Amino acid sequence: MRFLGPCNQIAKISGKGTVGFSDCTFVQWDHKKEGRAALQVESGTILVHGCEFRENKPQIELGEAVRRAIISDNIITGKPRITNRSKGTVSITGSSVNESWSVN
Repeated sequence: MRFLGPCNQIAKISGKGTVGFSDCTFVQWDHKKEGRAALQVESGTILVHGCEFRENKPQIELGEAVRRAIISDNIITGKPRITNRSKGTVSITGSSVNESWSVN
C-alpha cells in the first residue's frame, strides 16, 4: 500500500489496540516542515515491518503510553529518526539505511 501526500503526517495512532503497517511505502509527509514524524504513535501497540520511508524526515515517534512496538526490516531514506519515549517493550531491528543510524 502506498501512502502519498503531500500531508502533515501519514498516521496518528492512539488507543488500546494493535495497528500494523506491512510492506507500505510512505511519501511526502510533513509538507509544512514542522518536524512531524510519518507515524505518530501515542498509545497501544504498533507493528511496522518491511516498509519504505522515502523522505529524509522523521519516520516514527513512539509516545510514553505505547505498550509494545516492533519496528523491523524497513528501508529508510537518509538518517533514521525514530523517537522512542515508550515505557513499554520496544524492538527496533534490521532496517536498511544509506547512512549510519541511531535511535533517540
